[in-house]
Amino acid sequence: CGLSGWRIPSVDELETLVDAGKVYPEPAINTDWFSNSEGNYYWSSSPTMGDDGNVWVVYFQNGGMVDYGHGRGYPEGYVRLVRSGR
Repeated sequence: CGLSGWRIPSVDELETLVDAGKVYPEPAINTDWFSNSEGNYYWSSSPTMGDDGNVWVVYFQNGGMVDYGHGRGYPEGYVRLVRSGR
């Protein structure tokens, strides 16, 4: 995009995007603002306690959080980047 400072958001930042008013099968996110969103798992940068290598993800099918470990047989997730700074 010609810009720098991109990063993976924290789970708290991702949770602010959840739209609890959406009804299945729509993704639990404002699709007017995030038109290409999938109702799927989105990675956060927030590690879980007590299990190295696991992070929290937000499941935008229902807006819930899941303890997600890469390589544990879970489906692949998506990444939504945020930009730090200007």
